[in-house]
Amino acid sequence: MYGGDEVGALVIDVGTTYTKAGYAGEDLPKVVIPTAVGITRGGGNGKQSDNSGVRAVSSAMEVESASKEDVKMMTTTLPPSATAAVSEATPSADTKRKMKQPINNSRKYFIGSQGITFRRDNMDICKPLRNGIVKDWEAVEQIWNYAFTKHMRVDLKEFPVLVAEPTFNPPENRKKLMELLFEKHNSPATFLVKDSVLASFAVGKHVALVVDIGGGVTSTVPVHDGYVLNKGVRKTRMAGEMLDVALEQLLFRKKDTPLELVPPYLLKKKFDKGALKTSLSTFPNTTASFHRYMCMEVVRDIKESICRVADSSFNPKDYENVPRTSYELPDGKILEIGSERYEASE
Repeated sequence: MYGGDEVGALVIDVGTTYTKAGYAGEDLPKVVIPTAVGITRGGGNGKQSDNSGVRAVSSAMEVESASKEDVKMMTTTLPPSATAAVSEATPSADTKRKMKQPINNSRKYFIGSQGITFRRDNMDICKPLRNGIVKDWEAVEQIWNYAFTKHMRVDLKEFPVLVAEPTFNPPENRKKLMELLFEKHNSPATFLVKDSVLASFAVGKHVALVVDIGGGVTSTVPVHDGYVLNKGVRKTRMAGEMLDVALEQLLFRKKDTPLELVPPYLLKKKFDKGALKTSLSTFPNTTASFHRYMCMEVVRDIKESICRVADSSFNPKDYENVPRTSYELPDGKILEIGSERYEASE
């Protein structure tokens, strides 16, 4: 029933950094969105503060659902001038008492690039994948719904679904995935395939050694006749997110001259006599996880824009006098980057 090239199957690939979805047989995915969700809890309105002067983003998707588990959020030490802009991570006694009420267990989800980068009061940023493995299925399901219903506007009941899974995906995750597709979304047919096998078929090879450098995991996978040789699989956490942290430490956490990174949401811009001026805003109800996510987005843009890999074996002394490259930070400051362009990746 679903065999042949004429079948319009749906394809979805949930990665650590991005989620891709589209139709089988096409060259590019229809949807590419961050694999991160904004979550407000405790009956919060999830709206911008009154002093923001920014209108709500209509394209952000809001979903309410009930859950009993708390999502573990990334926390970090904030820069000095931004400390006043971010609320304390430890809730007050009154907040803890309110969170015990059943109504406060509801969650409101914000998904998509605009949905998670638009600052809202008490909104946490959650990444549902850890080391390439799904840990929060409720968040992943909301991302699926957003991709299929908001962007592609399709019903999973009418299309077979092909799901790309990591090579080291545990059996319990495969069982949960099939349970969601068949029992909840009533998918007519589903096929799970290793992402390394898809990569080898994409270049027309049935025998290959696939090197996959993702956001959370880097893996090498041998593929033979469309099957993964599990004994030869190797993986490490040295991947994109680790490079982001290394680059942040090299550029903004130097012991001699530390540089403060101000994310865009804290900046208020205005034109004065033709000149653009920026000032620092304060948002007392901003969570530490949202602030961290916005800072790392700036660092990731620096990495993707100007960072390089050395042509030969890397020696720090050989790159001390390398020409510097300029990068303009969100607050207008010019960052001159020299050997750090190579040092972070090497």
